Amino acid sequence: MKAIKTKRSAGIAAVMITGALLLSACSGGSAGGDTSCKSFLGMNDSDRNSVVESFAKEEGEDSISSEEAEMASGVFQMMCQMVKDDSVKLKDLDKLDEEDLDVNLDLDELDIPDLDDLDLD
Repeated sequence: MKAIKTKRSAGIAAVMITGALLLSACSGGSAGGDTSCKSFLGMNDSDRNSVVESFAKEEGEDSISSEEAEMASGVFQMMCQMVKDDSVKLKDLDKLDEEDLDVNLDLDELDIPDLDDLDLD
């Protein structure tokens, strides 16, 4: 059971790291990083991309491509769907801990191989 909990923690950490990288590299209604998850999830794709572009400018990026905006928007959507408190702002998503997430995974039903079980040939 400890191995499963470790794998779950590692998976959640990977999601948070991905979000943090997007926030720092291409980061994301034009409130930018001050947009709450609740507001962001209620937007259409065009408005979400606009928020991401504003957020990127706040973070010092002159411009980002539409593909980068769409990718960051998708990650923000996924992360916002996982938070317990939907008033969390986009700029704070990379500061959340596992306790702040509402992830209901039944890891006992997942077939997660140990590294020893992987066939790397």
